[in-house]
Amino acid sequence: FFTSSAHSSDISNQIVQDAEMARIVRVGQQDFESLTEDEQWRFATFQANYFRAYEQMFQQDRMGLLDPEVWEARREALLRFFKWPGVRTVWRMRRHAFSKSFRDLVDAAQRELESSSAPQVSASEPRDTADE
Repeated sequence: FFTSSAHSSDISNQIVQDAEMARIVRVGQQDFESLTEDEQWRFATFQANYFRAYEQMFQQDRMGLLDPEVWEARREALLRFFKWPGVRTVWRMRRHAFSKSFRDLVDAAQRELESSSAPQVSASEPRDTADE
């Protein structure tokens, strides 16, 4: 668990410590296509690293190494990512790189979001990374 949490914190620190990366993430979450080719690569890599950290936590939960309450909170944080159109774009591009069980979890969550009346996140809404 510590390794996954530390990895997630390291990823978050990229946007805290680098204003340009913060801009790329903010814009990419809303509109992936508006980024330049290099920015798209940076955003996709950044987002794939987040997916990988969550996949590790998911696997730890399946092995009984993660408190179920902790996993449920992390799962909810993961699902919030998919309210962003750019995150969904990157998932479609990179989903093949993840385990089938994690793909199934994320794909089911996306279907759940699509069928719900949950509002989409606006560009001006602050991004909550405290629990990511």
